[in-house]
Amino acid sequence: MFIFICSCILKRNRKVDGFLRGNIIENAVYKYCKEKEATLIGSMKIPLAIPAVDINTAQTILFVSDRTFLEDTKDTIYIDGFNLIITLEVALSKGTLIRGSDGCIRDLAGLRGTYRIIDKTSEAIRLIASALEKLQIAKATFYLDSPVSNSGMLKTRILDYDWKFEVEVELVPNTDRVLAEKDRVVTGDSIVLNKCKGWFNLGTRIVEEYVDNPWIVDLS
Repeated sequence: MFIFICSCILKRNRKVDGFLRGNIIENAVYKYCKEKEATLIGSMKIPLAIPAVDINTAQTILFVSDRTFLEDTKDTIYIDGFNLIITLEVALSKGTLIRGSDGCIRDLAGLRGTYRIIDKTSEAIRLIASALEKLQIAKATFYLDSPVSNSGMLKTRILDYDWKFEVEVELVPNTDRVLAEKDRVVTGDSIVLNKCKGWFNLGTRIVEEYVDNPWIVDLS
């Protein structure tokens, strides 16, 4: 059963008939993890498949995660700059964060064409650098939306940091459109996550490992 599920995931088969009960998949995964003595599903390093029923066709659909693991890559990663930095700024300011069913931690600040550098910005950049240095990332490219106010100032602030690996910052008209075509993406934007080839949940890792007592509302 488990091999069949993984086969469907790896082949990107999102529609699977016959799974009328979600506990069939859950029990199969649990049994496999128990045999491998894995306490967390994440330690198995497999994509996540969430079963649901299409009310129009009565088919069972697997919503397949493209999440990959930071430890498994030394290639360039592509970062949604505003998305990641604002989330960390909110976390450092003890603002409200939301953990979704996909495991991503998101802020409620929103970005509506305006942004300003605050006293937590430099610390957010430092945390990103610390996390990526620990993971031995070779290169990171930040994308910032050029129409957003102060995007040029944020670019300068990022480049002024003393990075221990190669860093580029690109100002682009639409970050979502650029990242949607890429692999190894860092973002919490659900629209990008739904389209990109693969993503890293870096924001959640930084909040959990580097921010003291973050205020997280868990909706997972």
